[in-house]
Amino acid sequence: MAFFTPRTDYQVVFVDIPSIGSPVKQGEDIANLESVKAVGEVFSPVSGTLVRANPKITENNEASLELMNSDPEGEGWLVEIQVQDADELAPETNPNLVDKAAYLECCDADDDHH
Repeated sequence: MAFFTPRTDYQVVFVDIPSIGSPVKQGEDIANLESVKAVGEVFSPVSGTLVRANPKITENNEASLELMNSDPEGEGWLVEIQVQDADELAPETNPNLVDKAAYLECCDADDDHH
């Protein structure tokens, strides 16, 4: 979602993140993002514990949401997770993890189909 949102007209207008200390599981949702056109989920890349949420985003005011929309890879980050199993970070055990280049390539391919 971080790379995808600025590439579309789906600007985030509301963010819902679970409480600090909440357990998270790989592949399950860790945040809900609402835009003027859709509601989407952010899925956890790893299992562990939610240890920190970006207070600049969770305020859900105009300035915080603009930060997320304009700088999702910098000041607009969402959450920090304490990883339970480091093996989930390995590409050979978690094929859903991709680097930015591979993700953007996937988005470009999807754009070509629309």
